[in-house]
Amino acid sequence: MDILILIFGFVVGLIFLVKGADEMVDSAIQIALKFKIPSSIIGATFIGFGTSAPELFASTGAALNGDLDLGIGNIVGSNIANSLLVVAVLYLAIPKDFDKKIKLNQLSPVWMAILTTVFVSTYVLFSSFPLYLGIVLLVLTIYVVYKMVSTDSVEEEDFKPEEKNYVWLRGLLSLAATLYGSQLVVDNAVKLAETFGVSSLVIGSTIIAIGTSLPEVAGTIAAARMRKPDIVFGNIFELGDKVIWDHSLSSIENYEELHGFPWLDDLVARGDKAAVEIVQKWVFSWIEKYGSGSGPGWTPKLTSRRLIRLIHHEDTILNGLSEKYISTYFKSIYKHANFISKRFYKTDKLTMNFEAIVGVIYCGLYVDGFERFITVGTEHLSRECRDKIDEDGGILSRNPEELLEIFMYLVWVAHGLHDADWTPSQAHIETINSIAPALRHLRHVDGNLCRFNGSCVKYPGDLDRYLFLSGNKKKTTKILKMGYARMEGGRTSIIQDAGRLPNIPYSNLAHASVLGFELTHGRQPLIVNCGSGVNFGRDWHKAGRATQSHSIFCIKGKSSAKLLKSLSSRSAMGDFLTQGPTEVMVNKSRVAGGTELTVSHNAYANKHGVILERKLELSDNGDTLIGQDQIELLSTLGKSKEISVYGIEYEVRFHLHPDVTAQILDDDTVQMNSKYSGTWILEAFDLAPSFHPSYYFSEGHASPIPTQQVIFSAKFNDFLKQVRWSLQKSYDIET
Repeated sequence: MDILILIFGFVVGLIFLVKGADEMVDSAIQIALKFKIPSSIIGATFIGFGTSAPELFASTGAALNGDLDLGIGNIVGSNIANSLLVVAVLYLAIPKDFDKKIKLNQLSPVWMAILTTVFVSTYVLFSSFPLYLGIVLLVLTIYVVYKMVSTDSVEEEDFKPEEKNYVWLRGLLSLAATLYGSQLVVDNAVKLAETFGVSSLVIGSTIIAIGTSLPEVAGTIAAARMRKPDIVFGNIFELGDKVIWDHSLSSIENYEELHGFPWLDDLVARGDKAAVEIVQKWVFSWIEKYGSGSGPGWTPKLTSRRLIRLIHHEDTILNGLSEKYISTYFKSIYKHANFISKRFYKTDKLTMNFEAIVGVIYCGLYVDGFERFITVGTEHLSRECRDKIDEDGGILSRNPEELLEIFMYLVWVAHGLHDADWTPSQAHIETINSIAPALRHLRHVDGNLCRFNGSCVKYPGDLDRYLFLSGNKKKTTKILKMGYARMEGGRTSIIQDAGRLPNIPYSNLAHASVLGFELTHGRQPLIVNCGSGVNFGRDWHKAGRATQSHSIFCIKGKSSAKLLKSLSSRSAMGDFLTQGPTEVMVNKSRVAGGTELTVSHNAYANKHGVILERKLELSDNGDTLIGQDQIELLSTLGKSKEISVYGIEYEVRFHLHPDVTAQILDDDTVQMNSKYSGTWILEAFDLAPSFHPSYYFSEGHASPIPTQQVIFSAKFNDFLKQVRWSLQKSYDIET
């Protein structure tokens, strides 16, 4: 009976120790945030040591009680558990189809092995620890933390813990629980050791060590399920002071894009000393490793992107450097200029060539000896504008983000030519003036573009800036621009996909999103699409293109288009979307108190004999949206075909932005709350809503953001051929 009590006390103590330490660290983080301590310091201290708190308290408690063997056993056993056990759990828990390489810092394991060997050897040889060894280890710990903080090893936006109340009380209670738990563990472990005649060293290096390592094991299982094994190894071994080119890039999605230096813009914008040092280290490391003029990164497009950024950020790159580095930089610039000047016109005629041409013009404007390429580049740019941009300012891919990129290049070059006393061509200026109204049509009231057909809000804030720089203030009066319809009322904007699929090869990023819409009120997107998952891997990219990933009216489980798989899994073009609607009808008109937009398509006509129609009516004040989604039978079909239509399930889906919270009320209405747009009520006539988990793809995030969809579903029959619904802003409910 006494043994059972000891075991029970040991287990209870272990629970108090592990859970108390976890809550103590969480409370410490919350307190640090209240005092506005930078997240880099929080990450390097509280988070870095957080999962080791149980080991720390257990070993310290054992030492204070005079049982050094128990403390030493816990330290050695915990190191074994935190490395070998955690890695073993990782490989058991990770999905079997995971085939990416895992990046490890090669130096940290060496230091861990050396320090552990010194630690254990000292104890074995002297049966004690000299005071000076403890001081040395403490100084090394402080130095490592200092280096972690000074290099800002924790990214700001990756660290956003959920705010909690009563953090001081929670912190004190968790500290008490941790101390009490550690005391229970040590006391009962010693008594168990005495009862069974086992040394404290064995108990400490097995049961206590494994028990205090439970936070790392739990974290490993979670990381494996998320397909993020690097997180596990990052917790075991701290990342070293290496540049990105020292790691295997092939395991990174779209790793080729890194050679275009998109990271350079972000680091320069940050502007502090640490960022400048990273810029210089990465740039010159790239020149040393890849700057030969061939191999990875040496394509006309990537070379142009890289050259433009190198020239734009020259002052930052060369800040405080010696003549040796300045000479290396300019030699690389000339190598880039030579490469582009010989290859910019050799790209595929079907694909966009703006970046390579802009790179050539930049060579002429900013690199001595290449002035002749200004004339050549502007002639090619004029031809590209005439061939690739239609008279309404649209492009064949129907990708709003791609259109913005082209617009930015054209505005850049126009200003560069003016500054150098050159005159842009007429075709160049006309293209800028045709794209500007199209972008305004595709722009929500919060200043961001709609997220259809590969668009992912890559350049927040740049749209308004470049529209201003263009000098064009015109708006379009047409119903459609690039296949998208737009409505605006008060502080609300709605943009709907009302176009056919792009033709191959321009549909490699396209979405099966016809009838899908987005709604933004003020600065808050409410109803959205998943967006483009291209940055999160092939599977996420494919999922984001599906009909059901949009705020849409569709037949349940059926896409409005078909994916044509690429022959090569590594094809740069990706999979094409095809077999979409052959006919999309659009009508927009004024009605009493608002605007009505009606869109229909025949994507389901061949297989199901129906046409889907969506009618949206937005009030002038933007506070009320009324929708009517209906199925129409094709009149040309025979009776037998019409009978087979009955029983078809259809859905009306509303994809919510992650910042929007929602709940289903007793009257089958959905209450949606947002910090910036207040409360909205969504309801459908005679249909009950349901929630389904979903994801939101956002540029700058390491993984998709969880969110949810509201779905109304029904079966087609004589009485249920349509769904009537409304979304209305409520001023009666306080949020």
